[in-house]
Amino acid sequence: MQSLIGNILAAIAMVATVVLFEFGFMAPGDAFFVVGFVVLLFTANQLIARENQQLRDAIVSMFTNPASYAGRGAFAAYVGSTAVGAIVIFQTLAYL
Repeated sequence: MQSLIGNILAAIAMVATVVLFEFGFMAPGDAFFVVGFVVLLFTANQLIARENQQLRDAIVSMFTNPASYAGRGAFAAYVGSTAVGAIVIFQTLAYL
C-alpha cells in the first residue's frame, strides 16, 4: 500500500510542478530542483525495492522490465515521471 501511495504522490508532484512551470507560476530554478528531487526520491525508492540485485541489473530492470514492478501503473508512473522530469530539466537549463 505504501508503494501505491508513493507512486501516486510522486506522479501528482511531478504533474503539479510541470503545470506550474509551463504556465509561468514557478521559476525555472525552483522547477529544476523540485523535479530533480522528485526524480531522485522516486529512483531511490525503486532501487531500494531491488536491493538484492547488482546496481547495473537494478537500473536496467527499472527501465526495461515492467514485470519487476508491483503493477503496470507503477511502471508507467516511474517511466512517465522520469521522462517528464527530464524534459523539464532540459527546459530549465535553457534559461541559464
